[in-house]
Amino acid sequence: MRYAPSDMALIELANVTKTYAQGDSTVTALRNITLSVQKGELLCIAGP
Repeated sequence: MRYAPSDMALIELANVTKTYAQGDSTVTALRNITLSVQKGELLCIAGP
């Protein structure tokens, strides 16, 4: 994802995946997440 300089994201994630082991299992917490946060936007990330 490309932006003009005035539209450049402050935070940008592209195709992020997070997995972790829990006992004998693998848990996928995130699968191919793409996120863009622009200047002036508010963001809250909550989890366990």
